Amino acid sequence: MRNVLLFWLITMGLTSFLFGCLSNQGESKAQGFDLRLDEIQKVIVLSPELLDSQTTITDRYEINQFVDEIKTEDWKLMSVPSDAVKGKKIKLYQEETINLAQTNEKQKELVEMAVITLYEDVPYIDFAIKNSTFSFKVPKKSAKFLSDY
Repeated sequence: MRNVLLFWLITMGLTSFLFGCLSNQGESKAQGFDLRLDEIQKVIVLSPELLDSQTTITDRYEINQFVDEIKTEDWKLMSVPSDAVKGKKIKLYQEETINLAQTNEKQKELVEMAVITLYEDVPYIDFAIKNSTFSFKVPKKSAKFLSDY
């Protein structure tokens, strides 16, 4: 009886462990990547045609609306078509992270967190963060929103 109970407990434990490991298999690629766009504090949109032309967003409500409209949960990790032409760039900024040795007394600077590069006439983007660049296929509605911004 004791061996049957021990076998049953081990089987249930392994089953629970395996189901826990598989629970995240259904989420989208961008969701699994955890883009952390909720921490953005400034957005700069650069136009490729006019090098001096830029739009800057610092209002918290507008930034939240911007993040909601681009729908990162629907992005799919895919290669950009080879004939795609690069378009606008969108730079995302947030406050610099405080290290243990630093104090909170001095004003924190905004640092560039990521750059989104749009492509003309195709719903693809490049998302560059630190030293890595990832290409995503985005919903057409999100691509239109970004290109019209």
